[in-house]
Amino acid sequence: MGTMYWTTWTTTAATYIGRYGPAILFALSLVSMRGKRLSMYLYMAGFFIGLLLNAVFKLLIQQRRPESCSSSSSSSSSSSSSSSSSSSSSSKRRTSTSTLSAFLDKSVPPTNPAKALRGIQWCLHAHQYGMPSGHAQSVAYSLAYITLALNSAYISGAFFFFFLATCVQRVMARRHYIDQVLAGCVVGAGLAYATYVALQHILENRI
Repeated sequence: MGTMYWTTWTTTAATYIGRYGPAILFALSLVSMRGKRLSMYLYMAGFFIGLLLNAVFKLLIQQRRPESCSSSSSSSSSSSSSSSSSSSSSSKRRTSTSTLSAFLDKSVPPTNPAKALRGIQWCLHAHQYGMPSGHAQSVAYSLAYITLALNSAYISGAFFFFFLATCVQRVMARRHYIDQVLAGCVVGAGLAYATYVALQHILENRI
């Protein structure tokens, strides 16, 4: 009983840590850099630019998420046996056949008709797609930036825990394929490096 409770509690905690990883690391980053205002301001600017870039990438690539699989509607059949067979086939096609990549997934993707959307609707429409993972991009950005800006093994180690938990949760919860998570990590780390270079350039010019 105790083991089952501990397992359930651990799984639930890991799920919440992964789901809210970007927000947790954002808050921890601000606290860690409270004595370095310029570093903090540039971090915040890069973070929100990353959110916008992620939405743009998703709309440009328009790659499905594993959880978004659905079978296309089939024509009705007069015979009950044919109907049950069709239902069974649809059920199978709704389940992703791969967690590695959308290119390897043989299940039927949903149809996402293009819509002329504005503002918040545009962002919400973008996030029905999965490439690259926004969560992975955000936590990779925070981890990379804080490592470069503070150069603290203890802080980077704590950030790495949330980074890893978030990336694993996105795959285990079938919110993203593995390659979408990896792509998000690359984009986030690249953005963090670019932001840090901008920080160094500003500091050098101030001297």
